[in-house]
Amino acid sequence: MKLNTLLIVLFLLNFNTSCKKEDIKSDEKEILSFSVEKQVGETIIDSEKNTVFIEVPDSMDLSKIIPVITVSEKATISPASGITADFSKDSVIYTVTAENYGVHKFRFSNNYYFRNRF
Repeated sequence: MKLNTLLIVLFLLNFNTSCKKEDIKSDEKEILSFSVEKQVGETIIDSEKNTVFIEVPDSMDLSKIIPVITVSEKATISPASGITADFSKDSVIYTVTAENYGVHKFRFSNNYYFRNRF
């Protein structure tokens, strides 16, 4: 009887430790920081309105902006940080994808989100 009990206990212990728990993937998908060279002032990120606001000088060529972007841990962004983007267009969309594949799209419009200060 003791042998049967011991075998059952060992089987259950082995079964419990060999079962892998399903990996829980992160659902975080935010832009944490966004900056460009010659930016004036601080960046304002509004995740609820899906917007990022920065100010740049009039002399800035909006067709050749190279943003430096930080996103949530385990998330990715497209277009990627450090890649030249043309913000002179009507709008540019950055998509942040969470580890669990959820997405959050941020829209940039040169008429509103890029304000020329000088």
